[in-house]
Amino acid sequence: RFREMCGVLGRLMANNEQFAVDGIKQSQNLWIVKPSAKSRGRGIQTFGDIDKLLDYVEVGDGRGSGALWVVQKYIENPLLIAKRKFDMRQWVLVTDWNPLTIYFYNENYV
Repeated sequence: RFREMCGVLGRLMANNEQFAVDGIKQSQNLWIVKPSAKSRGRGIQTFGDIDKLLDYVEVGDGRGSGALWVVQKYIENPLLIAKRKFDMRQWVLVTDWNPLTIYFYNENYV
């Protein structure tokens, strides 16, 4: 069973750009970073490389400015319905990290 699962994972990696967080086709990655405290598109940056994005938001270098960011990875090959992109939203509340405590709002939308 384990070997069968490894084969399935190998096929997914070969055929699905979304399998890894940074994508397999490096040239198609697009990340958008938005400052959490701004509006109307102010301060938005885009990145094609996750390492450059992490440097920009000062993750892991000890300099951390305390700024909060919203980061979104654009999907390279989105699922379409009637030739249109769509999104699904699910609201959650994380009240603690240790132990991880998450509450899901019962209603979501497409």
